Amino acid sequence: MEEERKRILKMIEEGMLSADEASELLDALDDAEKAQTNGKKIQSDLPSTKVDWKNGEQHQKDQNDAHKHSTKDKIFDFIDSTVKKIKNADFDFNFGSYKEVSHIFQYQETPISSFQIEIDNGSVDVQTWNENEIRIECQAKVYKIENYDLARAELLKRLKVQMDNDRLNIVLGTKKIKADFKIFLPNHIYQSSAIKMFNGPVSLKDLQIPSLKVKTSNGKIHLQQVEGEDWEIESMNSNICLERVKSGKCEIETMNGSVKVDGEFKKIDSQLMNGNIQGYLRGMATHSGYFKTTTGSIHLHVPADLAIDGELKSSIGNVKCHLPNHKVMKSESEVLKKQVHFQSNVESTPFLYLEAESKTGSVRVNPLK
Repeated sequence: MEEERKRILKMIEEGMLSADEASELLDALDDAEKAQTNGKKIQSDLPSTKVDWKNGEQHQKDQNDAHKHSTKDKIFDFIDSTVKKIKNADFDFNFGSYKEVSHIFQYQETPISSFQIEIDNGSVDVQTWNENEIRIECQAKVYKIENYDLARAELLKRLKVQMDNDRLNIVLGTKKIKADFKIFLPNHIYQSSAIKMFNGPVSLKDLQIPSLKVKTSNGKIHLQQVEGEDWEIESMNSNICLERVKSGKCEIETMNGSVKVDGEFKKIDSQLMNGNIQGYLRGMATHSGYFKTTTGSIHLHVPADLAIDGELKSSIGNVKCHLPNHKVMKSESEVLKKQVHFQSNVESTPFLYLEAESKTGSVRVNPLK
């Protein structure tokens, strides 16, 4: 079962398994090896996929065959499906029958300076357009109601859309209505704004938001061509992707998922538990970057001519700096401690102070292409 052990180590490096999960899998493989040698049965919590309930003897034979040939496969199938469920945020609620309804809110010549959106179940897509009006398109599934008129009335009863002191407020606080929102705003600067989702993705495109907070429990967060000064992006189980963005200070935090950032940042802090980090730091204005993951790799790309003071750390993964003009100031390569302190283009200013740390994955810094 050496191949399976290598696969477990590979899954750790890629951020698909935590150290505890890997330990449990290795223990399970050890038990499977002993059982194959000694003929003992393993008590497993995983359901068998080869059971014939109509025939007792056949059932016993199938159980033994399943144990010998597919115990490890079932373990990996279980882990793979669980990881995929987490990575894809596949937590769609099922409340039985539903009725689809839609509604459009239109506000002409109603200037706003910020927005606040709070939705339990659905999705939010906010973008600007070349109109002076606000348009909110809502496509909803109202569960446990089969009459269209009653479903529409229930949606409008639960959904609150208000203009309050130059701020747009949208609130839908029930999981029994899955509502997908497309929100079109005039091309202005929107000050302190926030989006809070329980289940579902959030997308922001072509916006200027100096102060932004986005928080989800399950659902991808995607920012594209967004500019701002102070951002907080937080999630429990989802991928976070920032593309072609500009931000003064950006804090990103998630438990399970991946993080990809691509843009210009003055200060960026990205931390997660289970998942990989990919970073493309463009421009010459970044002065500090902090990246940390427990189970996953960190691959960063920075301008080759940028002055950098960097610290790369990993417990069991590889640590590499591939910048053309860097100098290694300190290097350690022990069994459970790998660390590289480097500097590049020291004659230039200003400096980027860079720190990247992973417990189980590889940490690399590459030049931007």
